[in-house]
Amino acid sequence: MHSTLIMDQSPEEKTDLEMYAAQHRGALLLNDDQEVLLAVAWVLPIERHQFHLFPCIVHIDSTMCTNKEGRPLLTMSGRDSAGNQFIFFRAFLPNECAWVFKWVFQNVMPTLFGKDALKRIVLFVTDGDQQLSLQLDLATEKYFLNTYRGRYMWHMVDRGMKSHFPNAETRLSSNSIHNPYRKARGTVRRWIWSWGESHCETKEELQLSKALFCTYLESESSKKQ
Repeated sequence: MHSTLIMDQSPEEKTDLEMYAAQHRGALLLNDDQEVLLAVAWVLPIERHQFHLFPCIVHIDSTMCTNKEGRPLLTMSGRDSAGNQFIFFRAFLPNECAWVFKWVFQNVMPTLFGKDALKRIVLFVTDGDQQLSLQLDLATEKYFLNTYRGRYMWHMVDRGMKSHFPNAETRLSSNSIHNPYRKARGTVRRWIWSWGESHCETKEELQLSKALFCTYLESESSKKQ
């Protein structure tokens, strides 16, 4: 099955699309009357059937440098009743701009899977890509009516630590300072990772755990370490 580009693009998205098409046409030395392949998405019949059987959870990931053209490879996977993961969607994208993800969520997926199947998705798990997350949220209002979005635990921990934990690695020259710093960073990282376990589920548990953790950081035993 194939899907054409959506036409209700914003001026910014239309500009990005036209700019990419012009650059790609110029790089390939194509004439104005020759068509340009911007993106391609495909689903195998058996994978489509598997998605219809287990549509509740969808994992989305975009991987760079998987082909000689340097196109991002977007994949979607689900989980069956035994907890096994299966891939049911693949797409080579021109880039990771807003118009590309808008095409995927509002044009390709309804065409390949049908609108009724998309209503059965309960959870999308994504990385921290802002354009992907934004376009998925916008498509939720129209196609994914019973869905909410979650984040991969690794991205929350790793990127969150880089953004919010003090980065003193380059300024620490003494092991007497460096070792306690690394130990404190490891303690915080393990505490954040603990919330990926199934036994930590409620907001009350989070508040209690945070209070106990802050009390520990302010204690004399913590300062001695």
